[in-house]
Amino acid sequence: MPRGGRRVNAGRKPSSQRGVVIGLDGVRQPAGAALASIDDATQRLAIPPKDLTKGQRRFWETYAPRAIEQRTLIDATVAGFRELCEQWALKDAIAADIHTKGPTTRDAEAQLRTYVKLAQRVDSSLARFKLTGFGKPAETGSGRQAPAANPWAQVAAKK
Repeated sequence: MPRGGRRVNAGRKPSSQRGVVIGLDGVRQPAGAALASIDDATQRLAIPPKDLTKGQRRFWETYAPRAIEQRTLIDATVAGFRELCEQWALKDAIAADIHTKGPTTRDAEAQLRTYVKLAQRVDSSLARFKLTGFGKPAETGSGRQAPAANPWAQVAAKK
């Protein structure tokens, strides 16, 4: 039986969707099952893949728990996070090479340009996974706020 009136989908909705949670993968699950699958997924995603290099594994072990906490590292974004690990390790390797050769050689100038591009790319990838700070820090403290400054106070004081 169609529901609604003059508009499409207007009217009372069926109550069969109560207690159903749509998981991160878009599949409808009962409320308790969705939370259990999130816990299993977080444990699995916190472990770095075996084919990563040492520097990439170190980055994964450091930042994957933070990305999981932000809910930006899921099964669908593993490839992007893997690319971020590769960029980070390559940026560190170029920085170490520039440091050993010195920044004044001709080869170091080309590497420095590559390093700057990689640093920008890493920064944007970190932002994509919500691993960088945005805006002002959250206020910590339950004290009262200071009253707003009165821009007319100085004018009134001059009279």
